[in-house]
Amino acid sequence: MPCEGAYILKKQAEHEIILEKLFSRSGKFYNDLYSQGLINDKFSAGYECSNTFAFADVSGESRDPDRLFGLVTAELEAYAADFDAMFTQEDFEACKRVVYAGCVKSWQSSDDIANGFMDL
Repeated sequence: MPCEGAYILKKQAEHEIILEKLFSRSGKFYNDLYSQGLINDKFSAGYECSNTFAFADVSGESRDPDRLFGLVTAELEAYAADFDAMFTQEDFEACKRVVYAGCVKSWQSSDDIANGFMDL
């Protein structure tokens, strides 16, 4: 079933909100990894969705990529095991505001606007 543009945008927003909670620079997980020297400021997470594919990516640079992979995997598994307890309504509202602000900011760039239309 081909995805309609509105469906793709909804899925994009949903996943970006979740990734914001899990891996944002203001979050505990990110700051723990950063303070341990496992990541630098290039660490990020994102989600892409189209009619034919969808994926989330977590990327960055690390001195110990195997350890970092294990910690990211464990974080994802912990959220999957008890998502409702770990992602509260307050978390959702805060992350939604951050993602919304990022969307608004992207409309200031003609490159971002063009990329957005090409994704639909």
